[in-house]
Amino acid sequence: MTSLNQALVTGIQNHFTTINQLNAEGLDGKRSAKAVDALHQPMCDWLNKETEKDWNLEYKISDYFGGTHKADIGHDKTTFEFKCFKSSYAKNHKNYLRMALAELQGQTIDEFNCSSIIIYKKGMMSPYQLSGWEKLGETYNVLNVEYDDDYNLSYPLQTLDSFIKTSDIHA
Repeated sequence: MTSLNQALVTGIQNHFTTINQLNAEGLDGKRSAKAVDALHQPMCDWLNKETEKDWNLEYKISDYFGGTHKADIGHDKTTFEFKCFKSSYAKNHKNYLRMALAELQGQTIDEFNCSSIIIYKKGMMSPYQLSGWEKLGETYNVLNVEYDDDYNLSYPLQTLDSFIKTSDIHA
């Protein structure tokens, strides 16, 4: 794997392939940890190679309520949270935003460098819905990843290079 862009494409493809395989077996692929790991693993592998550090999936950190939260990927005081929208976005977009904001705020309070990767299919978000993520991005490091039917990626909120520099993965 030579680039983060390739890692994201591979993760998205693996995610949906895993969901479809599980659904074909009569399981709920959208709720499966296997599908989540398929999305995150390529980026975790890229981070391990790029930084020569031990990044982990399901990285356990404390939460606001005195319990724990599992960040999608983490190492030391740096985490990455993913949101991959598959369906029902229009109906639930405010709930998705509130959930992402809570994760980012909680980790920032605990002095984590937390970045969020928002993945959605081209045409899924209206300009109004996208404006919510843009607002979130004004305060937190958020990468919007839009993909089309051929898994071509675009980054409407900030560039991939800018995201990586802001993420400070080498810290």
